[in-house]
Amino acid sequence: MIKTEPINVVLASSSPNRETLLRRLCLSFKVRHPCVDETQHASESVQNTVTRLSREKALAIKAKRNEIVIGSDQLGEFNGLHIGKPLTREKNIMQLLSFSGRSVCFYTGLFIIRLYDQEIRQSVVTSTLKFRTLTRAEVESYVESEMALNAAGGFKMEGLGISLIEKFSSDDPTAIIGLPLILTSRFLRELSG
Repeated sequence: MIKTEPINVVLASSSPNRETLLRRLCLSFKVRHPCVDETQHASESVQNTVTRLSREKALAIKAKRNEIVIGSDQLGEFNGLHIGKPLTREKNIMQLLSFSGRSVCFYTGLFIIRLYDQEIRQSVVTSTLKFRTLTRAEVESYVESEMALNAAGGFKMEGLGISLIEKFSSDDPTAIIGLPLILTSRFLRELSG
């Protein structure tokens, strides 16, 4: 009889939000930090970028044959342009003010691979957020209250950022936080069987 090793799950991410979200599924997993250049390629759509980066993150880590690796990435799109992490206070303020009263789309890519046979599941979840009309004072207060300089779009839906939103639409409410758990749990069931 051939002895088989149990399959282990690995999250290829340096995002604390993704790790926290995956813990909600009550499964045992390891976290490994991928080293990937996250620059968008010329003429690459936002959806194609998150698809590519999710795959690259999953494949960039050192993994074992008995592991299932999860890679994910998220980017926003506003007025046809890619929006990422603001990184500075002033850029954060300007970015949020530009969203005032308007809708922004966020794309969350998911790539999961079972290494022993290279079986793959991948998808992109779209979340649309309509921001309420915001004043500069409200935006400045938000930026001072919650550190979101390293969050796509410059706000955190899982925190105070929810107060900036008028309406939210998505097939998976956890996608906007960084990891679509509905799809992740489905794909893990399919690949663990």
